[in-house]
Amino acid sequence: MAASIIRQDRTVSSDKLAFQTNRLLATMSLPRRCGIDKRIRSMRATLLAAVAATLLVASPAVANDKAVVEAFYSGILSAAASPDMPTTANRVLAPTWQSIGDFATAPKTRDQFIPQIQGFGRAVPDIKWVPQQILQEGNRFTVISRATGTPAGAFLGQPHSGRTFDIMSIDVHTVEAGVITRSYHVEDWASAIRQLRTP
Repeated sequence: MAASIIRQDRTVSSDKLAFQTNRLLATMSLPRRCGIDKRIRSMRATLLAAVAATLLVASPAVANDKAVVEAFYSGILSAAASPDMPTTANRVLAPTWQSIGDFATAPKTRDQFIPQIQGFGRAVPDIKWVPQQILQEGNRFTVISRATGTPAGAFLGQPHSGRTFDIMSIDVHTVEAGVITRSYHVEDWASAIRQLRTP
């Protein structure tokens, strides 16, 4: 059924309304019709420009959020021994960032996390934390990573053996306003202990 409009107690079908509009335009002078056409074209152009601007703004934001998450691994975890790591951490992590590894202890803050990672850099100078898969749902990123390294001395209660560990970790990061605000994480350190244990 054609849409209708109630006007002056009479029902006017949309088809009839369009016909009447066209007749009205036909009775107008050419300059007036041209003016209406220009306004319509201007409105269309404005709408298209707004849509295009929205797409241009939204797409880089998504890409930048992923880049922030990737920097967590390349610029922080894999750069534990680098003097630039704290600067990267302060840029990538929100001042109120929380690191949640279990529910039995309080979340770590950014200021607590940076010295911990520096400690990793001293204990395992060649540590690498490489994302294997990044899954995104809105502003949340689930990252499956591979962590490898050769401890320079005793590590995780195991004496120095020259052995290398190769483990999996799973993290869930929330990104807001271009920084990570919260990270849930689980690492398979039990496997690292088994791999480092001397026969």
